[in-house]
Amino acid sequence: MNQNARILLAIAAAVAAYLSALAVFRPIIAPSTGMMAMMPSPNILTLNILALMLGAGAAAMAYALTREKGKEELAVVKKVISPDEKAALEEVQKAGEITQDSLRYRLGWSKAKTSSIITSLDRMNLIQRERQGKTYNIFVKPR
Repeated sequence: MNQNARILLAIAAAVAAYLSALAVFRPIIAPSTGMMAMMPSPNILTLNILALMLGAGAAAMAYALTREKGKEELAVVKKVISPDEKAALEEVQKAGEITQDSLRYRLGWSKAKTSSIITSLDRMNLIQRERQGKTYNIFVKPR
C-alpha cells in the first residue's frame, strides 16, 4: 500500500472514530434536556476533546497497521549481509520459490558454495528450506 493510500485510510479512520465517539458519548457526557439544551455547556468541550483523542488514536492505529514490515526489514538486512548472500536472497525473491539446484545453476556456483550460503540465510531466518527428494525447495520466509 503506498503512502497516500495509508494517509487517506488514517484520515477516514479518524473521521469515523470521531463521529462514532460523538454519537456514543453525547448522551452520557452532555445530555440535551429541556432549557439546558439551549445553553453552551463545558461538557460539550469535554465531549469534543474525547472524540478528537479517539479519532487521533484510530488514525495512528490505521496508519501503523498498514505498514509493510517485511519489505523494510529485508532492505535493512540486505545492507549487512555478504554480496553472495544478497545475490542468493534476491534470486529467491525473484523466483518466489526455487529449488536449491536451480538456484545453483542460475548463480553459477558450486554445490558446496550454494549449500553454505543457503544454510547461512536459513540460520538468519531470511529463507525457509523444505526437503524435496534430493534437493530443497527454498522460499523467502513469510514475515
